[in-house]
Amino acid sequence: MKKRFRGKGRTSDEAKRDHAHRNWQATHVRAKRDIRQRDIFHAQWQQLYDQCSDPGSHVRLVGLREQYERRQLGVSEPAQVETEVASFMLLAGFTVAFLEETAIRTADLECYLGEHRLFVEATAILRNQVRPEGDMALGHNGPQRLKEGDAHQDALARRLMARMAEKARQLNRYCAPILLAITIPTIERQEEEAREPDQVDLHRLAGLLSTALHEFPQLTAVLLTCWNLTPMPARSNIRLHNAYWVTRSKGGSAFPRIRLLVMNPSAAYGLEEQEVHALRAAL
Repeated sequence: MKKRFRGKGRTSDEAKRDHAHRNWQATHVRAKRDIRQRDIFHAQWQQLYDQCSDPGSHVRLVGLREQYERRQLGVSEPAQVETEVASFMLLAGFTVAFLEETAIRTADLECYLGEHRLFVEATAILRNQVRPEGDMALGHNGPQRLKEGDAHQDALARRLMARMAEKARQLNRYCAPILLAITIPTIERQEEEAREPDQVDLHRLAGLLSTALHEFPQLTAVLLTCWNLTPMPARSNIRLHNAYWVTRSKGGSAFPRIRLLVMNPSAAYGLEEQEVHALRAAL
């Protein structure tokens, strides 16, 4: 009996060439992006070193540069994120000072706008830490089955709430406003994750974070920055009065795709109106 042809030979060789070409393209794009990110980091670092003239800030900045230059996953990103957040606060018009690392957990930045003081804690959540866990929805009306995209969003919300709880415990000694800046930096997605939904419903996420913040009066506000998550098209023009966000198109690489600022209605220490305006303007 004659065996059927199973597509080996020339077809298999073409598939291997296509796969090699895709790998080369991905490597080339990743290398260009890494160079661009390195240039941005060093420009921000130099600006901070020039404007944050106190010795403590200089010591911290030198340590952040050494940490970034290690180029290790999970090591470089926190240094990059802390530098980005400090640059954002400068852009908003605050004066910025880096706080010294001690055995007791402290915030990362001490910022002033006029006479008003604000502490900032910068933290990073890597994309591989935002993975769906199960298929049940968040909420108080009992478990509900989720679509794949909803499961991804709830996994993100759960990870954000866990980080908020962790930082609220660490910073509960402060008697001043605290801004928790959470950044999801650009992370290369693996082929097996290529079909994973990466769209974010900002209306829903803002509502979840606003509700969760009632449990953390230590946190005055949360600033969420997402570099390569995609915002869903707006389903409604109605927004929460305590949530503000800005979205950008996929083409731009100098700015994050999403910046979301959620104020805590139950904060023990609130921001002054001019501080809120400054943060909103910098989004």
